[in-house]
Amino acid sequence: MKEKIENLLRKINELLVKFDKDFTLIQRNEIEKKINKLLRIKNSTNLNYVLETAEDLLNSIKEQEQTLVEKGYFEKKMHLEMETQKLIKELHRSSAPSSISEDIISKINKWEQSNTGQKQESIPAKFLGKTLAWIKNLFKKPPQIVVIEEQISAYNHQLWEFAKMYFKEPTKEYKDKVKNALKTIWAARKKAVHSLDQAKELIKKREAGQVNTMDIEGKFIEPAIEELNSLTGWLLVFYLFYYFISILITTKNFGLTTIPQGFFIYKSHVFKYILGILFLMHASTSLKINFFQKNIIANLLLPIGFVFGSVLVLLNF
Repeated sequence: MKEKIENLLRKINELLVKFDKDFTLIQRNEIEKKINKLLRIKNSTNLNYVLETAEDLLNSIKEQEQTLVEKGYFEKKMHLEMETQKLIKELHRSSAPSSISEDIISKINKWEQSNTGQKQESIPAKFLGKTLAWIKNLFKKPPQIVVIEEQISAYNHQLWEFAKMYFKEPTKEYKDKVKNALKTIWAARKKAVHSLDQAKELIKKREAGQVNTMDIEGKFIEPAIEELNSLTGWLLVFYLFYYFISILITTKNFGLTTIPQGFFIYKSHVFKYILGILFLMHASTSLKINFFQKNIIANLLLPIGFVFGSVLVLLNF
C-alpha cells in the first residue's frame, strides 16, 4: 500500500505541474493540504482510511474541472478528467491476478519460491518442478503481447470515458472536441490491435521455425523420462531388497517367535504386479535413454511394449 500511495503522489505532482498556472491560489492550497495529510498517514495500518483520503484528494483535483471550463480550456478539462479517472482506477486496482492464466502462474511462482534452494531435493520434487515450469511457460505471455494488450485496454477505457463526456456536456463546442478526441483514440486503438495481430503472427512463425517435436522432446519429455527412469530404478532396488529380506526372514530360523505379516509381502499378488510393472517401466525408459534417444520408431514401440508387458504381468500373476 505504501508503494502504491507513493506512486500515486508522484503522478499527482506531475499532474499538478501541468495545471499549476490554471488553478487559483486557494485551490492549490486546498490540494496541498490534502497531499500533506496523505503523506502523514500513508504508513497507517488503517488501509481503508488511507484509500479514502487518497480518493478524496483525487476528487478534489477533479473538481477543478469547472475552473478550466470557465476559462474556456475544454481540452485541458478533458485531460484533467481523464487523468484523475485513471488515477482513481489505479488506486482501487487489486493486486490479485486478473485472469486464470495469471493465477496459475502466480501459484506456480509461489511453489517455486518455497521449494527451490533446498539442499536435498527429492526426485519426485524435481519432476514436479520441471512439470510446473513447463505448464508456466504454456500460460506465460510474451512481454510485447502484454504491453500491447495493456495499451488496448487503456484505449478502451479512454473511449468509454470520452463517450460518457460526450453525452454529459451540453455545449456543441465541447461535444466537437470530445468527438475529435474519440476519433484520435479510436485510430490509435486500431493501430494497437493491428500491432497485436502482427506480434502474435510473428511469434507463431518464430515458434513454428524453432520449436519442433525434437525441441519439445529435448526440453520436457527427455528430462521427464530420465527422472522416471531414476525413480523406478530406486523403487526397484528398494522393493527387491525388501523382497529378498522378507524371504530370508520367513524361510530361515532366526529364533523369532512371531514374524510380522509385512514380511510375507512376497505372497501378495499386488506386490508382484507392482514389481513387474516397475521393472518393465525401468527397462523401457533405460532402453529409450541409452539406445533410442532420437529414434521415432522406438518412441512408438516402447510404450506399446510396456503396455503389452504390463497386461501379461497382470494376467499371469
